Amino acid sequence: MAWIDEVLSPLSAPDVAALPFSFVLGGEPSARLMQRWRWAREETRAAAETHTTCAYTDPASGLRVTCQVRAFDAFPACAWLLSVENTGDRDTPVMSDILPLDYAFTCPMVGDPEADMGLCDQLLPSHAILEHEQVPYVLHRTNGAPSNPGDFEMARIALCPNAAVTLGGGGGRSSNRDFPFFRVDTGRGAAIVAVGWSGQWQASVAASSDGAALRVRCGMEHARFYLRPGERVRMPSILVLFHEGERREANARFRRLIHQHYVPTYQGAAPDAFLFCNTAFTRRGVWLNQCNEQNQISLIRALRPLGVEAVITDAGWFKGGWPRGAGNWDPDLRSTPTAWRRWRKRPARSARATASGSSRSAWSRARRSMWRTLSGSSGARTSTPRGCWISGAWRCRITFWRLSVAS
Repeated sequence: MAWIDEVLSPLSAPDVAALPFSFVLGGEPSARLMQRWRWAREETRAAAETHTTCAYTDPASGLRVTCQVRAFDAFPACAWLLSVENTGDRDTPVMSDILPLDYAFTCPMVGDPEADMGLCDQLLPSHAILEHEQVPYVLHRTNGAPSNPGDFEMARIALCPNAAVTLGGGGGRSSNRDFPFFRVDTGRGAAIVAVGWSGQWQASVAASSDGAALRVRCGMEHARFYLRPGERVRMPSILVLFHEGERREANARFRRLIHQHYVPTYQGAAPDAFLFCNTAFTRRGVWLNQCNEQNQISLIRALRPLGVEAVITDAGWFKGGWPRGAGNWDPDLRSTPTAWRRWRKRPARSARATASGSSRSAWSRARRSMWRTLSGSSGARTSTPRGCWISGAWRCRITFWRLSVAS
């Protein structure tokens, strides 16, 4: 059986022993509780995908656990979203340790050239002694972006028996500590995991005492709650690609999966990647309130011959500057009078590139912009909301607007 089929098959039957998720309800593990629950399943087809919804309902408490699964025709990958709902008439028992992903890999690397400890950046546990310098599993992780020189730096970690690594967000931001994408190398191939959550997530990767198994668990950090009647909560979404064969090829397949099924379309097609520069980081990350029309245009002219297709002006372009004015809709016309006044008169130009091949964008913090607009906090003008800058306000979907820099 293919690797991906082994993961999906438990969702096609009422057998709950091998489900790729778990939780604790009232102090009891889900694998034991759910054996007595009602099970229902629906399946539909979409373009190049199969969508499956599995619902598990506790007849005693009315708690319903729903798992919505997407399987992809052209990729050995699946994505699922776990949600919990109280369909009963009283409060549910306390839920804890809610893990949308709880899966054990049981195929260590044996006699594999890529299992050489010397190819890794770090060994865990640090005192491990290995026969023939071979490691059973390897974790590829990436730093998040807390705005320091180590942003998005990658590391290859050798996971020896009893090794444990914890990944997660920082300060409530999903990518402020660790990037929510990581890869696990096994004797069968490579699995790439993506955690879809805009807040504080957590993942643990732990090897067994003999190194034969590696357990990966992901979920919302510190999730512990009960549900009142009618309440419903969704968990972080999970996407896993199971690639059997040459491990580095998993990266290329994952990129194609994201491009074909997740990248938003523009004018009916998924946009290609392009080279851009955040101008704040041309001055070691501190060039924010110092930005003005003259130095930004000077940078654009210098960057264009290097192949840079877009330039982003970071925080500081708005009234109040950074950080006091963060969330403000209105640009500071004193520092960029010509460009902003021109854009405000002809906003349609923001959506198309000019003959020069360059475009310009400006950074904004959506959640703070939304809060200031709704609450009328000082520093934000609520009389002129920028509907063409941010769309779907209540869902906080961002439309990245682009400014012409031809002149």
